[in-house]
Amino acid sequence: MGQQIPFQTLELVADGLRREDARRRGLPPGAAFPAPAVRSVLLDGERLARAEVRLARADGGEREVHVYEAYWAPLTEGQVRLRDVVAFLFRGAANGIVNAARKNGFRRWLFDEYRRFDVPGTALLSLLATLGVVLGLVALNGGIALAALVRTPLKDPPRWLGDGLFGDLSTVVNLVLTLAMLFAGSLLLSRALRRAPPASRARRAAGALSAAFFALAIAFTTLAGLSLPLLFWAHIRCTASGPDRELLPHALGSGFVSGFDRIFETAFLAFAAATLAAFLLIGAAKLLGAAGREWKAGGRRAATYALGVAAVAAIAAAFVGEIRAAAGFCRELLIWTALRRGAPWPILFLLSAWIRSLLVQYPGDVAAYVGSHTLDRFNDLRAKIKETVGRKARAVYGAREPDGSSFAYTAIAVVGHSLGSVVAYDTLNRLILDDEAAPAGGAVSLDAARRTRLLLTFGSPLDKTAFIFGMQGRATSEGREAMAAAVQPMICDYRFRPRRWVNIHSPWDIVSGPLDLYDLPSGTDARRIENLRDDDATTLIGAHLEYWRNALLFDVLHRELTA
Repeated sequence: MGQQIPFQTLELVADGLRREDARRRGLPPGAAFPAPAVRSVLLDGERLARAEVRLARADGGEREVHVYEAYWAPLTEGQVRLRDVVAFLFRGAANGIVNAARKNGFRRWLFDEYRRFDVPGTALLSLLATLGVVLGLVALNGGIALAALVRTPLKDPPRWLGDGLFGDLSTVVNLVLTLAMLFAGSLLLSRALRRAPPASRARRAAGALSAAFFALAIAFTTLAGLSLPLLFWAHIRCTASGPDRELLPHALGSGFVSGFDRIFETAFLAFAAATLAAFLLIGAAKLLGAAGREWKAGGRRAATYALGVAAVAAIAAAFVGEIRAAAGFCRELLIWTALRRGAPWPILFLLSAWIRSLLVQYPGDVAAYVGSHTLDRFNDLRAKIKETVGRKARAVYGAREPDGSSFAYTAIAVVGHSLGSVVAYDTLNRLILDDEAAPAGGAVSLDAARRTRLLLTFGSPLDKTAFIFGMQGRATSEGREAMAAAVQPMICDYRFRPRRWVNIHSPWDIVSGPLDLYDLPSGTDARRIENLRDDDATTLIGAHLEYWRNALLFDVLHRELTA
C-alpha cells in the first residue's frame, strides 16, 4: 500500500474486517468487539508487523486471519518535483489523445497477440479536458505569480502592470475562488448526504450539482489560464498607446464585472472577519472552560487561570474604545480599491500552494512509478519500490510451519488500493515469473498463482495506465509489445491468474474504473476480472477514499477469507 503513515493500511484493513465480522455475528452497530492481536514477526528473514483477527465462518466456526502491509511511501518522499508531475500529466494526456484518436480503436498486446478495444467517445473529451486544465493551471499560476512578484510595495511596477491589469487579474481570481468554493460546498453536501440511500433524490441531486460545478470549474480554469497570456499582451499593447484601463468590463459588461467584484469582495471580507471572530470566541470559550474545571479542582493552577481570565477581561475592557476605532478604520479601508481588490489574493496563493503539494504528494507517486515506458531519473526509485514490496511479499509467501514441512499459509489474498493496486499487480506478476524460473519440483517455487485465492483491487488506475502508457513508443513493434507483456504473466495465460480477481470501482471516482483491458473482449474463462460497482461511493473525487468505509470492500474480502 501507499498510505503516508506506517501501519495505517494495516489498521484500515483489520478494522474493516472486524466491523464486517461484527455485522455477520449479529452485533448491534457500535458494539465493542475484540481488538486484534498485533505482533512483530520474523518471516523468512524479513521483519514484519501483522494484525491477527478471528473471523466467523458461515458454518459456525472461526478462522484466524493474518494481515500484513507492504509500506513503501517514504521511498518517494522528496523525490518528485512539481515539474515532474506537470510533465507526466502532459505526456500522459498526449499519449492518451493519440491512442483515443486511432481510427481502428486501441490495440493492446494480450494473450500472445494484438487485441483491439473500442475506445469510449468520452475518453478523448476527458483527455482533452485534462490537457486543458493542466495548461490552464500552469498559465494561471505563472501569470499570477509574475504579477505578484513585479507589483511589490518596494518598487514601481511597469506601466503595463498598473491598476488596469491588476483589476482584471483580481476579477479572474474572484471568479476562480467563487467556482472553487461552490464546488467545495457541493462536495460537502454530497458527503453530508452519504447516509441517505444511494437512489434517493437528495443524493442524486447533490451528485449532479457537484458534477455541474466540477465541469464549470474545469471549463473556467482552462479558459482563464489559456486566455491569461492574451490578457497580458492586450494590456501591454493598450498601455503603449493610451491610458491603463481594465479590459474585462468591456468584454463581459461593466455592470456584471463591477457588481460581481463588489459582492464577492464584500462577502469575502465578511467571511474572513466572521472566521477570525469564531476562532477568537472558540479560544475564549476553551480558556473559560479550562478555568472553570481548574477552579472546581482547586489548587494553585486555579488561581493562575483566574488571574489570566481577569487580566484578559481587564485588557478588553480598557481597549473597548480602541477596538471600536480599529473597526472604524477597517471600514474606511474598504474604500481603498486596491486593498479591497487584493484581499482575496493571499487565499489564492494558499490554495495554489495546497494544490501544488497535493499534486506532488499523490500524482507525484504515480508519476514516479507508472512512467516505466520512458527513460527517466525514476528508474532506480521504481526498482527500490518493487524490491521493497517484493521482499515483504516473498516473506509472506515463503513463510513455513515451525517444523519447515509445509508453507504456513495455504491461501493468500492480495489487496491493493489506488497506486497500491498497480504495485500489487506488478509484485504478483514478479512472484509468478520467479516460480516459472524455479527448477521443476524445487523448493524455491512459492506456487504463488495457485495459493493466491484473491486479488482485490479498488480505486485502481490499472486500466487508465494501460490505455495511456500501453504502447511502448510510437514506432512500436510486435516484438517490443510482446516483451513488455512477457513480464505480466497474468495477461499471457489464465493459468497464472489468482482464483478470483475482483475490482471495485465507482463512477464518481475519477481515478478508478472497470478493468476491461486485462481480459479478452469475448473471453469466458472463470478467472476473468469481476468488476463490482460500489453504489455507496457517491462523492465526486472523494469516492476514491470512500471504499474504506463502505460495506462492499470488506464483504468481498470477508467472504473470501472465510470460504
